[in-house]
Amino acid sequence: MAVCCLEDGLSFTNFYAAQLWGKVAYHEFEGITVHLEEGQRILASAGGKPVLLLRNHGPVVMEVNSSPGLEGIEQATNIDVAGKIIAYVEKNQPAAATKRPRRSST
Repeated sequence: MAVCCLEDGLSFTNFYAAQLWGKVAYHEFEGITVHLEEGQRILASAGGKPVLLLRNHGPVVMEVNSSPGLEGIEQATNIDVAGKIIAYVEKNQPAAATKRPRRSST
């Protein structure tokens, strides 16, 4: 998210970020929408690149297999994206949903 808020976007100043050189596109976040026109604008902004950063919002990985794009973002930013997602879900789950059923001892 922080990279998406930077005026210049991702800085290719280290080995991991450099691996994304030429693979990152940007799109101005337009808010939540279901309008076909925004989808067309997003695709135009992506230009076929595997990583799309929505300015002031967050990353969108544009691959069939999202792992390479996320790994590149994780390495470039030193943020464990999957870990952050799990922590967010755990923190925001209702208490009843996080309780695990007891297993029988038989």
